[in-house]
Amino acid sequence: MSVDLLGLQALDHSERPGYNLNDDILIDIFNYYRLDDENAWNIKLGWCKLSHVCRRWRQLVHSSAFRLGLQILCTNGSPALDTLDHLPSLPLFVDYRDTIATITQQDELAIRYALLLWDRVRRIDLHLPPSIFHRLLTLMGEPFSMLEHLSLSPTTKEDTNLVLPKSFLAPNLRHLMLHAIDLPNRLQLLFSTVSLVTLVLTDIQASGYFPPRPLVAHLSSLHQLEELTIEFSIPIPRPSAERELLGKRLTPVPLPNLKHLRFQGVSAYLECLVAQIRAPLLERLDIMLFNQIAWVLPHLSHFINTTEAFKLPIATVSFGNEVTMITDRHITQQHGAPFTLRVMCKELDWQIDCAAQICCALMTPLSGVQELRLDFDGARMLTRWQNGEIDSTTWHELLRSFIGVNKLCICAALSEEVSRALQVGEDGLDPGLLPGLQEIVTELYGKRADDLFGWFVDARRLADRPVRLMPSDTMEGSGHDAMEGSGYDAMEGSGNDATEGSGYDALESIGYDAMEDNRYNATEADHVDALINALRRSPHGNVAHLLKWKINNQEDPDNQAVHGATAILDDIPVGKAVGTSKHFAVRAAAQSALVFLEQNGILYPRG
Repeated sequence: MSVDLLGLQALDHSERPGYNLNDDILIDIFNYYRLDDENAWNIKLGWCKLSHVCRRWRQLVHSSAFRLGLQILCTNGSPALDTLDHLPSLPLFVDYRDTIATITQQDELAIRYALLLWDRVRRIDLHLPPSIFHRLLTLMGEPFSMLEHLSLSPTTKEDTNLVLPKSFLAPNLRHLMLHAIDLPNRLQLLFSTVSLVTLVLTDIQASGYFPPRPLVAHLSSLHQLEELTIEFSIPIPRPSAERELLGKRLTPVPLPNLKHLRFQGVSAYLECLVAQIRAPLLERLDIMLFNQIAWVLPHLSHFINTTEAFKLPIATVSFGNEVTMITDRHITQQHGAPFTLRVMCKELDWQIDCAAQICCALMTPLSGVQELRLDFDGARMLTRWQNGEIDSTTWHELLRSFIGVNKLCICAALSEEVSRALQVGEDGLDPGLLPGLQEIVTELYGKRADDLFGWFVDARRLADRPVRLMPSDTMEGSGHDAMEGSGYDAMEGSGNDATEGSGYDALESIGYDAMEDNRYNATEADHVDALINALRRSPHGNVAHLLKWKINNQEDPDNQAVHGATAILDDIPVGKAVGTSKHFAVRAAAQSALVFLEQNGILYPRG
């Protein structure tokens, strides 16, 4: 039996269960159904419906406004301005973040009206054109005594020269997020916002630059701060001015509750910042650095080494659109890792040099890494990068930084380059190069893997430092991501719908150039290796389709091995399988095809 708590269907008060409840129970019910998010009834005008049920409920709702967290939302399409005059004097939530809606003149008037009620505004979220911001910021010169959340961001990335008024104060502010909007008076606002939990300053232009020492001085009073983000949009200060950052080292300021630190800028600024703070509870450190020729990071090394959360067993160095260095407790896809450091540079030789220098500078905190993964995250490996133009000594320097590694995982695209770095010189094995290495995991298989790494394995065995060479189909983010990048969805796509183009996209992502090799001999293992590798790593329908198409177009129609492999591939039940079972069916059939290819000499057996 359902109970109508609102009592709207009953005529007699005695038959209204909601009417017979005492005030405390009613308030508990209202409070129980309160949702603490921006779409909650207590934030939007849903609470008005409760107050319209009867006079008693209206008195209860209005008298318990604080307990129920009632607010008035001002946003796109909110009631007319005169509506505010007929509502209780509740806190205001000014929200104009809708990136699709157009800000009308009526919207701007509503924002202006709400900002003039500065003693009632609790939250402000504005994403507006710079021209409107210039007019509205002039209204924020009063102390917003109730304001707890402030987020401002212009809709364009151009240099807007937007600055908060000097007289703006918000003593109860807990969350401050400014994008391309400067703080006045060299961060003086932070002196009055001692309750900050979140401080996010991004897209900082030259006009809004502040040195790290004043920043740390202001941070010293923010004992509740949990998240700090400082992101400069350009590399400032210039190298000629970096000496100003390297003054007398002060006693580090404790940030006892800081859990997430994010920084974008030049390394000299970062060095000065981390040299002056201590964050014992830090859980995540995200760094994006502008490129430079030389890297010296002693303070960052010390900061990481003295933070317990960054003593991690797995490191990934990824190349492609930028160079990324990650440490984590498990294999990650770069998002959410405890420590991430990126450098903005495009050329692979620069990326490897940056990674080598940075990892060398961070050798002490990296000494505990046990598994090193080398990955390539770009669309494809350029031919000139595959022809030995990158100095192998740079790879050598990178690997020497990981003295505790016992497992080295190498993606297919980087295998040849890394194998050169492992070559034994005239003086024999370098004792400082991966001294504890026990296992090499490569995405290559059979003869190709043996050709690249077999001699290194033999040299280590002769030196009584044995290393296992293992194939792998678990280099996450390689084959499967390549397929998704070409528009294929493993849960939705089917082999019957696969196209040659999607398969070629997957091959290009691992370095195979279809323009240079339109018709190759399927019995040559070094050429077919790219196809087999793609099939092993991501045995989805369109890769199998591509392999089948290539086999069917060979010049030798009497090759029985080719016909046999084609027959096995014909049995892959891509079109018949449904749901999650499809992926496993494809994988099982693909593995059968691989065994057949190996047995018939098309692919050399795995080593």
